[in-house]
Amino acid sequence: VRLDRRAKRLIPQPLSVSQTSALPFKPQAITLLVIALSTLARLWFVATGQLDLVQDEAQYWDWSRTLQLSYYSKGPLVAYIISLGTWLFGDTELGVRFGAVAGSCLMQIVLYLGVARLFQQPKLGVWCLVVINTTLFFLANSVLMTTDNPLALFWLCSAFCMYWAAFGKRQFLALCLLALCLALGLMAKYLMLAFGLTALFFVWGLHRNQMLPKGLILKLGIATLLGLALGALPILLWNLDNDFVSFRHVASLAGVAETNGKPLIRLDTLPEFLGSQIGLSTPWWFLLLMIEGWRSGMNGFFPTRARVLYQDKEEERPDPRVDALLSAGFWPVFLFFLVWSLHTKIYPNWPGVCYLTGVVLGARIAMRIMARLRDPEARAKWQPKALAVCLALGGVLFLGLHLQNWLPVPADYNPMHRLKGWRHLGEQVQEFKETAFEDADRVFFFSDEYDITAALAFYIPERPRTFCAFVDRRMSQYDLWPGPEENVGWDAIYVRKRFKPMSEFLRAMFESVEDVEFQSFHWGEPARKFTVSLCRNFQGPWPSADNLHY
Repeated sequence: VRLDRRAKRLIPQPLSVSQTSALPFKPQAITLLVIALSTLARLWFVATGQLDLVQDEAQYWDWSRTLQLSYYSKGPLVAYIISLGTWLFGDTELGVRFGAVAGSCLMQIVLYLGVARLFQQPKLGVWCLVVINTTLFFLANSVLMTTDNPLALFWLCSAFCMYWAAFGKRQFLALCLLALCLALGLMAKYLMLAFGLTALFFVWGLHRNQMLPKGLILKLGIATLLGLALGALPILLWNLDNDFVSFRHVASLAGVAETNGKPLIRLDTLPEFLGSQIGLSTPWWFLLLMIEGWRSGMNGFFPTRARVLYQDKEEERPDPRVDALLSAGFWPVFLFFLVWSLHTKIYPNWPGVCYLTGVVLGARIAMRIMARLRDPEARAKWQPKALAVCLALGGVLFLGLHLQNWLPVPADYNPMHRLKGWRHLGEQVQEFKETAFEDADRVFFFSDEYDITAALAFYIPERPRTFCAFVDRRMSQYDLWPGPEENVGWDAIYVRKRFKPMSEFLRAMFESVEDVEFQSFHWGEPARKFTVSLCRNFQGPWPSADNLHY
């Protein structure tokens, strides 16, 4: 309300989203409760061993045993985080994944503080925590120690530091933190380079709304370039000594290297991309995000149309500065990968960073729907009921992930099934080593796929060095490390997925080979199937990696 002094009466005014909420408690109390309970749930999930390490986690753990400036497919940060976790908790699943749990906790803290303090909307900050804890992308990355976890954390920090530098106090500190977050994010994953696109659109949105502070473009440009250059330095130095294999790998995945006759425009990859993004962000939040994202884009980039859009609305127009940031963090990245999916396959997690600011958009529309419950007529409408269904489904998703070993889901329909059985495999391989060979001290382990190679290294109780043989596959970090060339005359155990015969190419390297089909188990239930080959008297030579593709 406002006071009309001349008429001496109160005139009702439209309520902003930040002024309305159905929360019965203080936002700070709810924030602490949500962050504490979700973090404890993740620690419990990891500590109880419900899920074996996934292929990338095991590989990054193996990297952490040989710390370098960078690695074949990623920057060095993930290996250093895992090294810290295993220093604290040993070479255990908790040690490997502790960084993911800690990162998810920090991400929630940063998200709430950014929305509550910078945007001055603490109740919206609580809703952001509700949304992010019921989104598949965040749920998965909060327990799996992959490069997406630190990337998401430092992307979110960079976005808030950029807004802080534009409109907050102590601008120099904000710019320094922005550069630091960009450097760490790039050392986690090369996708951090796309933040430059976000910064460019953020500045453009401020300019369109005539809210661009003087000198901000130059200051943001210097901080962004300095941070990215600092993060790229160790990666570049490492690639100088390794024939720039990281850049070759990224170019191959992005479809800008040799195309092998593939068409420039492909329509078959677009539906796959859209389906993966709907699943990654969960279908209900994806729909709400698109609705609010359109409104936010209009308000952040097209002020003339935004004034018309909100002219007849009961709610007041949101802050264009905030919408410029949220839209710049979402639309450029999402639309870039949408267009690029017409050329090549896009992995589902590549655009995942766009959903970090997208979480705020989803939370804002959810909060607006809840605010309508104050109106008795609005309670009968479909929006509040639809939101209740969304929150219920999100709760089911959260519980389903953390209690998935107790769910009565057949293995053929359980997407987590293919991630299980590695621990049992490692124990069985160790038993084969001790019982099937005369000299157990002269046995090495290998596979022809990097994920099995890494899993063997972690789950064989003695944590041995393992090797990855070349059999028509993509290059990996193992091809840059020494092979078992000096182990001529040794025995070996070779493991591959499913039940399939050993190739004659690899069989010829040994005097004799015995294949054993092995059905692994996880918590008493059948898991993955493997073929274990007991190979005797390694003759050499180890397969050359000259013809590997990137």
